[in-house]
Amino acid sequence: MIPGPHRALLLLLAMGMACAGDVDAPSLSGSPTTSSLVPSTTLPPSTTTPPATTLPPSTTTPPATTLPPTTTTPPATPIHFADGEAVRIVVTGDSVTVQWLPHLSDLLGPAADVVRRAHGGTALCDWFERHGNDLGFEHLADWQPHVFVLDHGGNSLTNCMGGAEGDAYHEKNRQDLDYLIGLAEEFGARMLLIAQPISRDGERVGTHELYETAPNDHADGTVRFVSTWPVLSPDGEFLQEAPCNDTEPGCVDGTGLLRSPPPGGHLEPLGSWRYASVVAEALDALGWLPEGALSR
Repeated sequence: MIPGPHRALLLLLAMGMACAGDVDAPSLSGSPTTSSLVPSTTLPPSTTTPPATTLPPSTTTPPATTLPPTTTTPPATPIHFADGEAVRIVVTGDSVTVQWLPHLSDLLGPAADVVRRAHGGTALCDWFERHGNDLGFEHLADWQPHVFVLDHGGNSLTNCMGGAEGDAYHEKNRQDLDYLIGLAEEFGARMLLIAQPISRDGERVGTHELYETAPNDHADGTVRFVSTWPVLSPDGEFLQEAPCNDTEPGCVDGTGLLRSPPPGGHLEPLGSWRYASVVAEALDALGWLPEGALSR
């Protein structure tokens, strides 16, 4: 028989072993016993994902830039007039020019002195000294014109053109224009080239492309171009008549003829007035008229 104190000690050891067996023994159902559950804990992942960051692209896009056009508008070249000085203008052209020129003089009044070198059927070369004699442009040097206005449609009927056709015709017109531009530069004058309206059969006049492109070779702005198409040949179409104001020449009951009746293609009073207005407004916009010239 085990003595009392030893028997008590053995009883305590047996109870401790029984309790340890209750904790470690797995449940028959495969689920942990109530005593084996621990509170659920979310553990951090083995590697952490950093917060999203917007990185700059490997190549940056520069801010939008407005590039200059491939062709630039020539700079303004205003003429500086003395107090009370009138602008001196030489107008050269053909039968179309003869029709609108009186209206230009009316529009500008005493603000302009206008010299006419225009006649039906003539070409530009007819007004050079070797053909025009005393009427040649060369004799205007002492008069010191401020502006040359060219309104030749491209006639080739006279001797100075030598019957040129095709490429020879266009080259002749180009050479004559270059000559007059050189003369104007000697005089210190500007030049305004005019595109006449389209013909009844839908054709451009022979000088249209030459006049339209010539300013590209004179970046100083002393050679400029204006087209009468917006008022006389809108959208490149022949226009016989148009609505008008009663104050305009040739306007009857709100309508007026711009061009001659078939088969002609010259100007009627309303067309002549509007043609001259295009020229006058272009001269004014370029600064080639005395201040207030069109408001007199």
